[in-house]
Order: sequence, then C-alpha cells, then structure tokens
Amino acid sequence: MLGLAALGQAVRSGLALTLIPLLGAELAMGWVPLGIALFALAVTDVSVMHWGARWADRRDRTLPLGLALGWGVLVTAGLAALSPTLPHAHLLFGLGALAVGVTVGATWVLPTAMTVDLATDQEAALATYRIASDVGMLGGGVLAGLGLLLGGIPAGLLAVAVLLAAGLAVTVAVGETRPAEDTAPMDHPAPQVHPAPRVRPAPQASAVPDVAPARPVILEVRMPLPPIEEFAVFAANQDLTLTPERLAQAYATHTAYRADLERLRAIPLPFTDPVTEPATATAWIANGGRS
Repeated sequence: MLGLAALGQAVRSGLALTLIPLLGAELAMGWVPLGIALFALAVTDVSVMHWGARWADRRDRTLPLGLALGWGVLVTAGLAALSPTLPHAHLLFGLGALAVGVTVGATWVLPTAMTVDLATDQEAALATYRIASDVGMLGGGVLAGLGLLLGGIPAGLLAVAVLLAAGLAVTVAVGETRPAEDTAPMDHPAPQVHPAPRVRPAPQASAVPDVAPARPVILEVRMPLPPIEEFAVFAANQDLTLTPERLAQAYATHTAYRADLERLRAIPLPFTDPVTEPATATAWIANGGRS
C-alpha cells in the first residue's frame, strides 16, 4: 500500500505537474488555452478527491481506485500519441487533461484510506505513509526527467502508463481493505440499539411530620450509575464514535463527577412555583419551604 501511496504522489508530480504542461507546450498551445486545460485537470482532480473519498467510505476502496488506474493507463497512452500535426490536437489535449485529473485525484486519497485500513498501529502507518508520499513526490519528477532525457515526452507518458498498470495489478492483488463492520452502505445504516427505557419507581411515603404539610413530600428518585456497556450505548445513540480508550476516559470522568453532582442536586433552592426537576426542589415546596 505504501507503494500505491508513493505512486499517487509520483503521478501528481511527474504527470500533472511536469509532463502535461510540457506536452501542451510541445503542441504549440498558447498560454490561455494551456491554462484552461490545466484548470480543467485541477477541477476533476479536486472533485474526485472529494467525491471519491466519500464513495470509498460508503462503498469500497478497491473498485474506484482500480477504475481510476485503468482509466489513467488509457488516457496517458492516448496523450502519448498526440502530435502537433494531428487534427484538433489542442482540443484532444484539453480533454486528456480533464481526464487525467480523475487518476490524479483518486491516487491521492484512496491509498491513504487503504493504508489506514491495513495498519495495526495507525500513528506509525500514517507517519510511514507521509514518508512514502514525499519519496513519491520527489521520485515522480526525477522519473519524468529521465523519461524526457531518454525518449522525450511520449516515452515519459508511456512510462507513466506502465507504472499505472503496475499499480492496478497491486490494487487487484491487495483486494478490498475496508473493515467488515463498515461494509454496510451508509445510505442504509444499521439499526441502532437503544437502551431499554428506565421506569421511575413510585415515590415512597415519608414519615409523617408533626404538622401535616399542604402536599405530600416527594422524595428524589436518583438513577443509578449505568455500567460502561450501557454508557457506550448512550454515546452511540448520540452519534458519538469513541475509541475504547476515549470511552474509558469519559466513563471515569463521569463517575468521578457523580458524587459532586448528587451533592449539588440535594441543595434545596427557593423555587416559587412547583417544578418536576430537580426532585429536591419539588420536595422543598411540598414541605412548606423547609428542608
């Protein structure tokens, strides 16, 4: 997967940033049409980076990456056949640049997700991916320069097509990397498990005071501290994704705060109208303003 990550950066630096502009210059394109063609490449590049990443998170990663690599093989081979004498060469170049953006964008984002999928240590994997990306960015320019030196722009484009074909073979060999628990489409998410509703027990009668209050005293019903498994269900129902370490930290914080929260709830407050929460306020009112 790190090879695919390096390939994605090499395609960006060697193809999109080097060979494509040089090919446009060789076709005797003016600065304005060349700039429009490169802008079209950037538009498809960014669009595929955005929508391709969303598709990969919702469906799979291998299919869009494989299609982008295969598409890149065809497009680069076609660009290698362009010449100034070919009819409508400038239009064909613009269409080719637009099409190349698909491969450039897909090979930027999808190998990243696949690397994280296969990693046992995500922090180390991301650091290694960053190094591989930097190597690919530098190597792409060097390989493009070697291709220009040995055979000119067509040879460089054909070399890129060979590298993309090799990346396609690696993608097929690796297969789908998306975790099994994420394979359900997000358009039809798995049903959430909601905790069973808690039934508040009926308040118990308090001891009869010397002077009967105007209304019965309402005792506060305190909910017990839920176990960490039920705490995790509450978090999931709020669309909170917590790692096991973060869940344990949040549960420990909640547990540590509980005693102080119960102490604060037990302090009577001078409410003037009957309320239902907190229960201590209702009890204070029902008891004639006495704690």
